[in-house]
Amino acid sequence: MEFNYHIPTKILFGQGKLDELGTIKLPGKKALICITGGGSMKKLGYLDRVIELFKKNHVDSVVFDQVQPNPTSKGVMAAVELGIREGVDFTVGLGGGSCIDTAKATAVVIRNGGNVWDYMGGITGKLKPVSKGALPIIVISTTSGTGSEVNPFAVITKEETFEKIDLSSDQVFPAITVVDPCLQTSVPKSLTAFQGMDVLFHSAEGYICNCATPFSDMYALQSISLVAKHLIAAVEDGNNMEAREGMCLANIYAGMVESTAGCTSEHAIGHSLSAMHPSLPHGAALSLVCVECFKYYARFIPDKLAQMAAAVGRRAEASEFIDFLEDLLRETGAGNIDIGEYGLDPTKAEEYAKNSYDVTQVLHDCDIYPMPLDECTEIISKSLIR
Repeated sequence: MEFNYHIPTKILFGQGKLDELGTIKLPGKKALICITGGGSMKKLGYLDRVIELFKKNHVDSVVFDQVQPNPTSKGVMAAVELGIREGVDFTVGLGGGSCIDTAKATAVVIRNGGNVWDYMGGITGKLKPVSKGALPIIVISTTSGTGSEVNPFAVITKEETFEKIDLSSDQVFPAITVVDPCLQTSVPKSLTAFQGMDVLFHSAEGYICNCATPFSDMYALQSISLVAKHLIAAVEDGNNMEAREGMCLANIYAGMVESTAGCTSEHAIGHSLSAMHPSLPHGAALSLVCVECFKYYARFIPDKLAQMAAAVGRRAEASEFIDFLEDLLRETGAGNIDIGEYGLDPTKAEEYAKNSYDVTQVLHDCDIYPMPLDECTEIISKSLIR
């Protein structure tokens, strides 16, 4: 047995933890705060609270408010330009995974120079090492979904070439992550559902991948169990603090799974769909293909699916885990996706599949039993013909 374990992030977890930003030691004197352009962080008062807490701690800030739901290389470079012009010395992701990943990627480019795609892989990336480190990063999460709070990845899309892939470096582990469930009560039902499905698959894929470790297995089963217990309740009542807190913890565990194991072909497919259709939420892409993906996995690793079925309180049989997925999709509404709304085309199944291999072969390589292109195409086709 051999594995590495390294998660250096300081986590502030619990109701009211946001306020500690006004008293703890911060990693710099001027912050670049990354938020989405939709305005929710401003409308809910979260941005003003963070700015005031920083002021209380003698830290200035500037706001980049153009983050997109699937953050792009152009968006990152706009944040970089602002950060350099304003002389910031750390970055902050305030919001969901898109804001966090933008803050991470921006921190790399400000410190190392060049273009963000210099540090990416995929088809056109140069995979340059992050040799000069990165600016310190603070994460203030307002959703439970991506695990970016505690992982060394930033997922960015290059729209021109339909590439959606990770910037992967230990340098983008956040220095401090604040997980305050009170900030998540306003998340809409649909986003709560899609984000929760992303949590589930970070953990489930990490459990069945060929790079799983004893640590990732432990976190994965706990995360899967928490999703089964709390996601439906969080969707039904956003003010249910027990459910919100449970999903926050599930997400942190899932991020630790990502940091110590990996994802599989399901995520490769999900990235392909949302790269080619940027308005498609990542969790929705995974929800579309999850049942067919896990039917495929059940043919080769039924014991792993049976163990996950037991973790969600079902009989220890592979088919029970697939039944659980179908029930969860129905009860949370995550299965009610109009593919036409996002421009998805079942006749392009092979094109989507090929893109997933071209851009994220690394995820396909994490399957215990490699998924052939024709099987991948069939999975996508079955998932989109609804």
